[in-house]
Amino acid sequence: MNHGAAKNASQKSKRDNKLPSKGIHLLLFFVCLGGLIFGCASGFAYYRRSLDVSVQFEKGEVIPDHRYYVGGPKQKPNAIVAIQNDYQLESEHWTEVSVTPDTLKQMLQRIGHVDGAEYKERQFMHNGARLFAPDGRQIGLWYSVFDYSQVRFLEGNRVYLSYPPSHLPPNVRVPGFERDIPYPY
Repeated sequence: MNHGAAKNASQKSKRDNKLPSKGIHLLLFFVCLGGLIFGCASGFAYYRRSLDVSVQFEKGEVIPDHRYYVGGPKQKPNAIVAIQNDYQLESEHWTEVSVTPDTLKQMLQRIGHVDGAEYKERQFMHNGARLFAPDGRQIGLWYSVFDYSQVRFLEGNRVYLSYPPSHLPPNVRVPGFERDIPYPY
């Protein structure tokens, strides 16, 4: 019996030694996965909705030390963005424009006239937003009745903006659809 008990104790000891090894491997896997995700996402900038920015654009206030760009079709852009002069927008989807208070207001009228977009205002969803670099520095301003473009912060103070979307943000409800289905559906 002693021989059987010794064998069981030996097997248990081997099993106990494997458990920490599996735990360490699992921990290393998640650390590497987290590092990979953080490393890939670290170049992304972000937006923060802002009523103040909406009002600035809508009043035609031209922000000094910023370059203005429109995205989408030239006759009816989907969005306008103001990027600080310290940064360079690198994207084939955006065109630099010179603005005055009057031309800025005219652009916003074209951007803002979208069937169903007026319901966004009733739901207190601001059209303006502040654009931030990954480190939290504000690098620009955004205005659109549509959802945000993807933005990536590149080396050397360069910024990439994807094509501005032409769909309303999630949870904006457009009356007239069967049972008031949220748009996009």
